[in-house]
Amino acid sequence: MTNILSILVLFCLIGLLVLFLKKLRNQKSEKLNLFKDVEKIKKEPHKIIKLKLSRWTSKFSDWTLLNYAHQYSWPKNIVLSLPCLVFCFKSVSGKTRIYIWNEVLNYLPPSISYKILNNYCGEIIVEIVVENTSTSIIIDIANCLENARLNNPYNSYHSLLGVINQNLNELEFEIKQSDNELGNDISKQRMKIFGKEFQLCNN
Repeated sequence: MTNILSILVLFCLIGLLVLFLKKLRNQKSEKLNLFKDVEKIKKEPHKIIKLKLSRWTSKFSDWTLLNYAHQYSWPKNIVLSLPCLVFCFKSVSGKTRIYIWNEVLNYLPPSISYKILNNYCGEIIVEIVVENTSTSIIIDIANCLENARLNNPYNSYHSLLGVINQNLNELEFEIKQSDNELGNDISKQRMKIFGKEFQLCNN
């Protein structure tokens, strides 16, 4: 009886090993296909790149795609077309590590302090550390830029700025309902960037 159980356990282990090796082989194949796709689409219009990259999210996590972009030096237009450029990792120490598009830093008001730890993807992505209490507002601002980056209707930087401006204006209005001072700080920082020509009504 003991011998039979041992044989069954052995067969189960062999089966699990076969499945594991098959999964590794499939992952390697998918990775090669992804890289071939990236090579093909890097000169395509921005909308096409975003569409084709989004199809890979069912096979690779957003974090994995960002790591591939950094490890294999994907071009800027590919990095800026990735499905997600905001990643947040909280710790028990009261600090949070956030990975964001470097453009986001321009929109953080002076009242929010942060420290840059590292740069990735040719400095397109920055890793910052902040107090946990500042995390939510940074993520909110970053998401305003994410929405603009992913949903900008035109392949134009001026169009992108217009969408960012509108998103931030809406965020400021929401924040002022509970923290008028912080909302004003964000508004002042936005206006430093856009100037009067992009100003929206805040009242």
